[in-house]
Amino acid sequence: MENVAVYLRVSTKAQTGKDKFGMLKQFEDCRAFCKSEGYKIVAVYRDKGISGTLQQRPGLTKAFEGAKDKKFTKVIVAKLDRVARDLAVQLWVDKELLIHNVEMISVAEPFSQNDYMMNAMRQIVGVFAELEKNRIAERLQGGREVKRKKGGFIGGQVPLGYTLENKRLLIEETKAHTIKRAYELRNTTTLKEIARILNKEGHTTRDGKIFSPMQVKRIFDREDLYTGRLQAPAIV
Repeated sequence: MENVAVYLRVSTKAQTGKDKFGMLKQFEDCRAFCKSEGYKIVAVYRDKGISGTLQQRPGLTKAFEGAKDKKFTKVIVAKLDRVARDLAVQLWVDKELLIHNVEMISVAEPFSQNDYMMNAMRQIVGVFAELEKNRIAERLQGGREVKRKKGGFIGGQVPLGYTLENKRLLIEETKAHTIKRAYELRNTTTLKEIARILNKEGHTTRDGKIFSPMQVKRIFDREDLYTGRLQAPAIV
């Protein structure tokens, strides 16, 4: 019986539940496939709620280590896009495993790496996965841009000078005075001196701390926001 490993990944924490792309469904598909092929699962590697770079995937890193140590001859995944939607990343993972004579097999796309036609089909699947990833990113970015221009808050830390109410930014008068004062000083001196003046006059950051030159720069970098060009209330 051939020893194999299973690799599971979900890119958002919501997918760690029972939805169709979740860890449990992936494992069930891989386990059923291994049973039908007569493979013995000797290791399961997981990356939960991770969509970042390869360096941020401890599960995949451990899979590479297992391949290097000859613990298995194949890595089974439910779908190739669970490894990566980016074709270049998929091919890189394939290459790294093959260095140790370990083949990656997808349950949903069981194309052999040893047949040039099947390998081409595998890469085509990767191309469409990457295309879908880019389409999703484009739609999300477009939605954020529309919301931002309408004054809606798209997430993250609420900018200094504003408060959040019903998902919209409203002026917070106390901190808005700090923003106005910073812009009054903007063209008169350096960032370091502006920070010194704000601190001397008793202005503080949202966390009640003193200003640094970099924090002053961030205020000026948000000029479109503070001048009302993004349809959030103008402060200056």
